[in-house]
Amino acid sequence: MVDKDTIDYIDKLGNEIGNMNYDYAWNFCEKKAVVMKNEKYGYINQNGVEITDIIYDEAYNFKEEMALVKENGKYFYLDGNGNRAFNMQYDYGESFSEGVAVVIIEGKYRYIDKKGNIITKKGFEKAESFSEETALVKYKGKYGYINRSFDFIIPPIYDEAFSFEKKLAKVKKNKWYYI
Repeated sequence: MVDKDTIDYIDKLGNEIGNMNYDYAWNFCEKKAVVMKNEKYGYINQNGVEITDIIYDEAYNFKEEMALVKENGKYFYLDGNGNRAFNMQYDYGESFSEGVAVVIIEGKYRYIDKKGNIITKKGFEKAESFSEETALVKYKGKYGYINRSFDFIIPPIYDEAFSFEKKLAKVKKNKWYYI
């Protein structure tokens, strides 16, 4: 419901859920929603109860019971209860996908598990989230694809590439191809 340039939520019967008056609110994802007030972000549950303070510079939807947030220039993860999941913080992060997330540590892209453990031996120049059991990475200036064991299943030989979607990936090596 929009009222005086603020946003609230209503239930399926049209009843207002709380009196939240957020500047902006997103759809619920895993029974939680990102809300914004005074250019800061936080989370509420489906009952309209704030599960975090509205303090983050950036906040992303919960995915696999983890949410990525940014505060004071660093990214970190919250668990499903809105608490900090582990003590590590990163220069950059992405949402969890297939049990892992991409982060940047000391200028290199790496993968972490839900406990914050770094699970890749080598760092990459670029890395994307897993999709269809593969992930696109850039290593030594070229793009290739790794599997869930973080081994190359398609070597890094491409000048440009996109992630697999519906079992196809667009790649460039002198010209564009689908593999």
